[in-house]
Amino acid sequence: TRRNSFLSITSIVFLTIHGYTQYFEYLGAQPETLVLGGLVLVGLAVVGARFLMRPETESD
Repeated sequence: TRRNSFLSITSIVFLTIHGYTQYFEYLGAQPETLVLGGLVLVGLAVVGARFLMRPETESD
């Protein structure tokens, strides 16, 4: 298992929630911004999943 993965995942989730709420505070909840924000979150989820699923490198 990956070391410190719980802390990493938790901090990324809270950072994403904070960024998402700040995004809508600044731009407002209009249909275009909802779609754009959703697409960005899906992209971040895919990148995060690929990062967490990559094999660990062996160290000596």
